[in-house]
Amino acid sequence: MVEMPMAKMANIGRQLSHAGTVFLDALLPPQCPCCGAMEDRQGNLCTPCWSGIRFLEAPCCQACGFSFPHDEGEDALCAACSRRLPDFDKARAVLAYDEHSRSLLPRLKHGDRPDGVPAFGQ
Repeated sequence: MVEMPMAKMANIGRQLSHAGTVFLDALLPPQCPCCGAMEDRQGNLCTPCWSGIRFLEAPCCQACGFSFPHDEGEDALCAACSRRLPDFDKARAVLAYDEHSRSLLPRLKHGDRPDGVPAFGQ
C-alpha cells in the first residue's frame, strides 16, 4: 500500500472542499439570509442588511445588558436590576431586536436559515 504524505492529503481535502462549494453555489446560489439578494458567498449578509443591524455595545447594565445612553460606571445596574437582581449572573445580546434583525433572528434560531450563522461569527 502506498502512503501519501499528510500535506498532500490535506491539499486534496481542500480541493475537494472547494469543488463541493462551487457545486453547491451553482445548485443553490448564495443569498443574503435577510433579504434574499444575491451574494458572493453562502452566509454573507448584503451591505444594506449588514449596515442596518445595530450591534449592542457598552455602556450597559452589568446584569441584564440593558443599554445606557452614557457611561454609568463599570458596575452599573439598570433600574430594574437595582430593584431586584435577576436569578442569573449576566446576560448579553449581540444585537438589538428591531426591524432589521426581526426577520433574520427567528429564521436563524429556529433553523430555517442557518446559513446566516457565519455572518455573526465574524
